[in-house]
Amino acid sequence: MTTLHAIHFPETTLPNLEILGQSLLFDEVSHITATADTESADSLSSAYDPAPLGNDAERFNQLLSELKGNETAFYQGQMSSLALEYLETRNDDTVRDIITAVHGEQLPKKTPAEVKEYAQLWQARLLLKLAEILRKEEQEVHNSLQRIKDAQEDMLGDLKGEEDFQDIFHAVHSALPNRMPMRVESLIKAWGQLFSQGNKPFDALHCLSPDAAEPFMEINEAMTGKRPVRLLRLPLPNCAASPDEFSAKKEQWCTENDQWLTELKTALHAVCTKGLTEEVSLADFSQYAGKWTAQIEQTTLWPSHLPAKRCGPPALEIYLLEKDIPSLVSKLCNLPKKSMQGMPNSLLAVVSSRPNTCN
Repeated sequence: MTTLHAIHFPETTLPNLEILGQSLLFDEVSHITATADTESADSLSSAYDPAPLGNDAERFNQLLSELKGNETAFYQGQMSSLALEYLETRNDDTVRDIITAVHGEQLPKKTPAEVKEYAQLWQARLLLKLAEILRKEEQEVHNSLQRIKDAQEDMLGDLKGEEDFQDIFHAVHSALPNRMPMRVESLIKAWGQLFSQGNKPFDALHCLSPDAAEPFMEINEAMTGKRPVRLLRLPLPNCAASPDEFSAKKEQWCTENDQWLTELKTALHAVCTKGLTEEVSLADFSQYAGKWTAQIEQTTLWPSHLPAKRCGPPALEIYLLEKDIPSLVSKLCNLPKKSMQGMPNSLLAVVSSRPNTCN
């Protein structure tokens, strides 16, 4: 039975609402965890820990506890001036200073190579965990603004025509949470540090924005001389409209569409092995995309997305990367190349609301 496994980047948490539609295609979506957090039993994504903290777990969690409530100051005072510089220059003395400065202890006695790896992984975890905390805080702020927006008709309805209040209305309507509270390139480099420690094979890289996908597109082009080819653009159903009923509805969807979904997964595996060929061509994927779109439009399991003014409904765009994931990560993050058994090509799946005419 053909299955598709994806690894998410660069976020280290992946709420169910973020991947409901994608799980209609992928059998498993994993996300790297910066700490050994316990996943809830009903989570659609699986936590992947390629570099367990081991005996350092308690010390790392204590550091996070000490940072709680001071994340922004820590980022501005330590990370912005030291950590991000380190990620670009690989200055081992710098990252060692970060760890000892915020922790107040010397690193355990290790060989120079062990100290370098220890420092890199520790710093990567700090950066990813900090981004996770900041992103959660921004989401909470956004939720508060959303509640204000929902109540504004009752509170300020009589003042809607007043010019003095137009900026307020515009700000409330426009406020959106920032998916990337730090530079995405830096987060991907930190993510790559942890990913490179593992041996679990994946068929696809998965991300939630074209901005996150772009560095991998660029490194693929740099390594192969070709821009990644888009294989599919799959409209995502509005599964968030009834999340409590998703499991039952997903089972029904997969049962009703089992035959051609299996064929699609087999075709995706084939291009990861041999690339586009006469047996599996872009025309074949165009037919699969048409089948998916038709089934999404006809299904009564989920309602349609509300129309958006400046973008289309969300879709899952899948690109063919002509390099395996470990090679792409190693090159992009300036890491030693790691030999892993797997397919020579890989997939890049990115959630996008760009109009269908965009490639």
